[in-house]
Amino acid sequence: PADKRSMPATRDAVKGKAAVADETIAKIASKKPPTHSHLVVRASLIALFALFFYILVGTVVYQKLAYDQGWTTIDATYFCLVTMSTVGYGDLVPLTTGNRAFTVVMIFVGIIFVFTTVSSAVGLIMRPISDAGRALMERLFPQRPIDINRNGQPDFMAPR
Repeated sequence: PADKRSMPATRDAVKGKAAVADETIAKIASKKPPTHSHLVVRASLIALFALFFYILVGTVVYQKLAYDQGWTTIDATYFCLVTMSTVGYGDLVPLTTGNRAFTVVMIFVGIIFVFTTVSSAVGLIMRPISDAGRALMERLFPQRPIDINRNGQPDFMAPR
């Protein structure tokens, strides 16, 4: 009998939790997706932060590790940028094993993380320009439909 008396309270608690869940789902469903400009700003800020952090860490570490080589802050920043871009002019060279190991890590981090974030941001920025160029090309030079088997339906579009 004690269990039967507690069942209405349990049912009310479940109904209350269901109402809260319904409200949460309604809030999430009513939320507007971010616009393209918001995505561009967010991606650009992330890319700039990643680039700044990469250069800052690289500059500080190279300046400390290559102190005996006489690298200044400018030299360390320059080497960090040259390393990240995978150019490698050869005018500054890490001489110790520790410097070389850190350079290998910087190369992998630069290629895997920094390049991908910067590439994503540039892609988001360039997408509207590319789409506008495609639309202009399509309007100025439309593709011609080609019907190979003469059934009245185009089989493919002839390139421009």
